[in-house]
Amino acid sequence: MRVALVGLDSFHFAQAYAARLRRLPEAEPAGCCTLGVSDAEIAANCGQTAAAFGSRHGFAVYRDLAALLSAERPDAAVLTTRPSRAGAVAAALARRGVHVFLAKPGVTEVSAAEAVREAAAHNGACVAAGLTARLHPMAAWAALRIGAGDIGRPVALRVAHQHGHLGAWPPGCWYFDAAEGGPALFLGWYVVDLARWLGGSSVSDLLGCAAHLVDTASPFPDFYKAVGRTASGALLSLEVHFGVRFPWPAFAVEVIGDRGGVIVSDRPYAGRLFAVGGHEETFSAEPADLEAAELRDWLAACADAGRRPFFDGDDLVETLRACGRLKAATGEWQRAERP
Repeated sequence: MRVALVGLDSFHFAQAYAARLRRLPEAEPAGCCTLGVSDAEIAANCGQTAAAFGSRHGFAVYRDLAALLSAERPDAAVLTTRPSRAGAVAAALARRGVHVFLAKPGVTEVSAAEAVREAAAHNGACVAAGLTARLHPMAAWAALRIGAGDIGRPVALRVAHQHGHLGAWPPGCWYFDAAEGGPALFLGWYVVDLARWLGGSSVSDLLGCAAHLVDTASPFPDFYKAVGRTASGALLSLEVHFGVRFPWPAFAVEVIGDRGGVIVSDRPYAGRLFAVGGHEETFSAEPADLEAAELRDWLAACADAGRRPFFDGDDLVETLRACGRLKAATGEWQRAERP
């Protein structure tokens, strides 16, 4: 399948997905497009100019999307531009029947996610978005055990994600731009999706707080905490940590059901299941290349119209809705005085 890379101005993802597209036997790279973004903005996000990027990865570089589509005729496209720009581009591609993979958080508005989903549904395009934690070995194991009914009906969930600190990002990248949604969107994405997926229900109600506690130079709060419930009635606890400068699990998840529970973490990669009758099991795994795994899963769904990708257009819409609830629940808090 011929796959283009569209947009070079999404920090980390342009480089990460370009490298993987070169290596995946399922994909034939079909050029890249800057979408007319300046070299200064591209360099601030992916670390080099468009010409240098194309040379490094062996991609022909186009400034205009129409020129790329005409010259390369891609079957699919990976979008690695800032989220506020990605929605219109993704919908335009989907309307032409081009399969679309959006670098997380995909888009900034629910209406944009709905437009992408509708365009894909009406034109036979397969839409997916990532990174998520759905193909993370520990989360996947937990989902398998929950889906098998090993813990019964989920009644309480705790999902925590830490992403280092904003000071580790180059100052010109879009992560600093409030118009791109802030951490409640681009990091809350992970926790609300895991809660939805593992709990088997949408996030309905949230109350929370956010504050500057460590990374006081950041324009955003660096810790977010919220509690609430899912539409099924399960209780939720969601945490986003964005001020961590020491080894700490990127993901820590516990799901308690009415017949047992599972706890998983990725530092170490370990999980444990507890069930009625005193039954216990442990699980461990090696770290996985999640970017490659997600691209492979999406490409398989592109090739088979009856196959659902790991995270589809419906997931994009519902995750954006839940991120909006997280942002509203934690509010646009001003800098908090340290205790």
